[in-house]
Amino acid sequence: MILVCRKDRAILDLNHAIVIRIVEDYIDIDFTNWVNRRIRVGELSDKEKDSLLAFIAMYKNKEAVFVLDDVIRKIKRDHDTTTRSNEKVGRGV
Repeated sequence: MILVCRKDRAILDLNHAIVIRIVEDYIDIDFTNWVNRRIRVGELSDKEKDSLLAFIAMYKNKEAVFVLDDVIRKIKRDHDTTTRSNEKVGRGV
């Protein structure tokens, strides 16, 4: 999986990543060549952070290119849609 970061124009090949973790508002990635990369992911909720890690884990060993900003927008949109659906169910709609 290739992850493209628009803000700093980083292109990261996550097939060579050893550890990927979210620390506060950053993604920390340790690579096989002892390089560490830190990417700011903005204000994400804990649920959105978990979704981002799950997304990366799911696609890590596949031949795909993703733009981080697009992935975050999709996760936020999915989270908002789920939240609205749950609110409707809670109101008996």
